[in-house]
Amino acid sequence: MVERRAGGETGVVRVEGLEGNDVWKVMDSGKISEELVEAACNKIKSKASGSMRELVKKPAAVIIEYKDGTRGVCLMLNEYVNQGWGYAAKADGKTVATQFVYDETTPVYAAFSYLDLNIQQLMTTGKPPVPIERNLLTSCVIDMGIRSVAEGKALNTPFLDISYNVEGYKPIRPTLTWPQGQSLGPWPPQGYEFIIPERFRRINK
Repeated sequence: MVERRAGGETGVVRVEGLEGNDVWKVMDSGKISEELVEAACNKIKSKASGSMRELVKKPAAVIIEYKDGTRGVCLMLNEYVNQGWGYAAKADGKTVATQFVYDETTPVYAAFSYLDLNIQQLMTTGKPPVPIERNLLTSCVIDMGIRSVAEGKALNTPFLDISYNVEGYKPIRPTLTWPQGQSLGPWPPQGYEFIIPERFRRINK
């Protein structure tokens, strides 16, 4: 989402990982916008009712500072949104928010279908459907976030001076508003219930 900003991706200069009460402290300081966090969570259909801070026992966050001054935050709020994924940002002075469709309240588990289609396109055409730099940048941000938590401090990332633009790429994506047809189905399949932890099982009959 952030890579679509004007000028494209510019790279990451600093990453800070937080967990536990440190997340709430930084949120109280305003460095993490609670307004945007709630806006993103409110778009997730599986969001639990009640207070985020009372429900989430072990919050985790990664604060990302980009080379062009953009700042992003990725949060894990288990027990509040569980497997849901949301996004919120300030754009033209307004709050915009959306949900990424991976919702444990519905039997949507075709998460790799479009990934496979795009891999096939890469193999048959030799042209990547998305910037490969994205994989390097996102993987390294996660790694540095974990290292930051372990070291107890924010970490500078001069090696993430990676820039790219998404214009011109045409990945295969869903075209409907919500999954239909073969994208829907029971998971885990009957007889394979053991592959999913009990708390995440949603068997649809």
